[in-house]
Amino acid sequence: MNPFFVTPLFMRKITFVILAGLSAVSLFASTPSASPAAPPTATPVVNPTPAPLPAVTTAPVTEPTPTPTPFPTPLTISCKPLPKFDPSEQKSVAKAFKNAEPSPFQQTWLPEKDKGFEPGNVRLGWKPDALWIYAVMDDADVSNPTTKMNEMQDLATTDAKHYRIVTTLLGDAFEMIVRQQEPAPYYEFHVTPQNQILQLKWLDWKDYGSTDWRPGAKNTFLSHLVEGAKLFTSNVWINRERKQWSVLISVPAELITGKKTISAGDMWLFTSARYDALSKDDPNPITSSTTLHFRSRNPRRFLSFHRADEWSHINFQK
Repeated sequence: MNPFFVTPLFMRKITFVILAGLSAVSLFASTPSASPAAPPTATPVVNPTPAPLPAVTTAPVTEPTPTPTPFPTPLTISCKPLPKFDPSEQKSVAKAFKNAEPSPFQQTWLPEKDKGFEPGNVRLGWKPDALWIYAVMDDADVSNPTTKMNEMQDLATTDAKHYRIVTTLLGDAFEMIVRQQEPAPYYEFHVTPQNQILQLKWLDWKDYGSTDWRPGAKNTFLSHLVEGAKLFTSNVWINRERKQWSVLISVPAELITGKKTISAGDMWLFTSARYDALSKDDPNPITSSTTLHFRSRNPRRFLSFHRADEWSHINFQK
């Protein structure tokens, strides 16, 4: 058989296929093509106007305020009745004060003690009619130029100014201040190793603070001196071998409170100090006190033994 021989049936099938294909092509060509979809309109992105920033107030940079050192509570001294003793005999005095509470001399207003500082202490006791004070002080060179009661000197300073000063402060001396607890005038007493004394009466701290020390000044130191009779009694002992000196003082109750007797439970205010000259020619003795005195609660507050808020409280016990 000829391989290229095509039967009529086959030819009809081929023709049908071809015609079907042409019809499909014709249909596809006659159908309009769809337009491509337009892209969506883009909404423009508009950045919003920024809100104004809040105003910033720049505070000045300041150093923190330092916390002031808490001011210490004043000391309380338990003052007990004294047994019978002889005020003229030191051994008898020392025995009577043996059980009394000692208050050591300190320099609480300084970061460290002065070079040459020498120790000592003060003991208090009482009898119905008086407060008694017994002080014992180490001292390698006991001296004081004072020769009479309430002695004063005019002192020239390096700036050629002249000031009046009590002579007792130019050498070794014991000082005490005493007042009843209620606001009232107070007394200041000094005693030297030669038992020369100074006695003053102050109305209050402001009275002392306003004092003008210049000779001829209106409010002079002299106006506070108590002349005439001695307001208190005192005895002094110097022990050269032990390099010590001691003083015994008795202050009448009536002088301080107006009453002739002291009663258990009474409260007085008290402070004591010492001036220790390192030599006879030393014009600047070392100062110490048995009370918690401080130079300042603020840098401008100068040291003074006349501030009642720093004085110790005497509690008279049975």
